[in-house]
This record gives sequence, structure tokens and C-alpha cells, in this order.
Amino acid sequence: MIAISIAHENDCKIVADLGRQTFMESHLLSASPSDLNYYTDRAYSEEQIGKELKNPENRCYLVYNKGEAVGFSNSYFNNEHPELNHKNITKLDRIYILQKYYDTGIGKQLFAFNVKISKEHKQQGMWLYVWTGNLRAIKFYEKQGFVIAGNYEFKISPNHKNPNYLMYLKY
Repeated sequence: MIAISIAHENDCKIVADLGRQTFMESHLLSASPSDLNYYTDRAYSEEQIGKELKNPENRCYLVYNKGEAVGFSNSYFNNEHPELNHKNITKLDRIYILQKYYDTGIGKQLFAFNVKISKEHKQQGMWLYVWTGNLRAIKFYEKQGFVIAGNYEFKISPNHKNPNYLMYLKY
């Protein structure tokens, strides 16, 4: 049985630890270990996560399986993208599940939860970036109705950028 709850400031360490581990698991082949560490040291420090959790625009949710935190998501409502001609859309900034919980349905449940919350806030769609080499995630998003709408270079470190797709789901 899973539970999904909003993350609070006192959850910084949980989110930071999950973020670091899940990012490494999903991007391990995308860059060198030093480039990946450079990114995770900055993006998933407790200080950085604390700032994000204090942002009233950020909706960060933790997903638990049998009481263990196994993933999280971040989304931002009314976050238009310059390449998309849509208003009132949500940016799904992060959605990560620990690799050992792939194929359990937990990721799909967390995604559905984010769509439900987005629709409750009168959003008309959702967009995200996904690394072009993460075929598993791309297939997942396509099954949910997302379409590739553009490209984006995601900066991992001063020396490395990952090619990403911009994907969009219209409700």
C-alpha cells in the first residue's frame, strides 16, 4: 500500500537523498561520474532542497511504500513554456522512483496523483523534460499521452549537457 504526502521543510534530507540516488540511477549512462556528482552535489544538497521546499509555487510530494520513502515529484502550476503556446499548464519538474521499485506501479500512481492535483488547480496540461537516452521514461510518458514537442540542452556540469526532449500532455 502506498501513501503520497506533501513534503515539508523537515523532509529536506529525505528528498535530497532520494533525489541524488534516483538521479544517478536514471542518468548513470548520460555523463561521467564526475559530471553527475557535480550536478547532484548542487541540485540535491539539503540546502538547495530546503530552498525549493520553502517556495510556495513548488508542490513536492513524497511517495511511501509500506512506510519507506521510495520516490518524489516536484511540480509547478501556471508554468508556461516559451515553445508551447498554452496557458495554465503545469511543469512536472521531477518525478523519480527508486530503481528497485520500477515495474511496481508506484511511478504510475505518483504520476496520476500529479495529474489529478494539476487538474484540480484548473491546469490545461503538463510539460516536462526527459533525457533522450532514458527510453524507459520516454515510453512511460508516451503511454500517458505525452508527445515530444521540442528539444532542450540540460546542463549537468560546466563541461557537459544532456540532450533532452520537451514533452507535453494536453488534458
